Amino acid sequence: MSRKGSAAFEEPPLLAVETVVLGTEEEAASLGPWRELCAEAARVVWASQTREEGELAVAFVPGPPPTQDGRHRIVVGGYSPETKTVLIFIESLEKVRRDRSYLRQLLRTLAHETTHAVQHREHPGLRPGRLGSVTMDAETYSQDPLERSAAFEEDVFDHVLFSASPPPEARERVIGYRPHLTHRLFELIHDLEK
Repeated sequence: MSRKGSAAFEEPPLLAVETVVLGTEEEAASLGPWRELCAEAARVVWASQTREEGELAVAFVPGPPPTQDGRHRIVVGGYSPETKTVLIFIESLEKVRRDRSYLRQLLRTLAHETTHAVQHREHPGLRPGRLGSVTMDAETYSQDPLERSAAFEEDVFDHVLFSASPPPEARERVIGYRPHLTHRLFELIHDLEK
């Protein structure tokens, strides 16, 4: 079945994604739809940035994130180049379920950390995401070129999913996502917003 305007992935997707929950069986069951959403979103982000194949694990860690970021963050991420794993710390799944801004935060976080995975795949000697907001102060973080690139990509992905009119500086990248978007991604977002 062909889907016009979106990637049908008639051939296998470039990115193989495994999701796990570092918590109880109950937490793993409650995160089922979120795991599927994050796997699909990671494949879209990956495919929009590279033609390289890769593998990625997305690990959900229930509880407060270990960050120096003082803003109100319910979802925080990290990337481990050694294990090719995106860590998603979710302090409150209930808040993510009830508030679209937190769903957006989850998807922005995933785009940011998946960008680090792409950076690492294309340049294995680099260690993107290794430090991040856990160890960097805000000024150093904002000046790091890998973090700036990942922050830009999270903004772009947010515009792709939730904005009818992206800013001029993001339009070219937004257009770059279009061939890789899937109906399944939007179905998963819609189902979780109910």
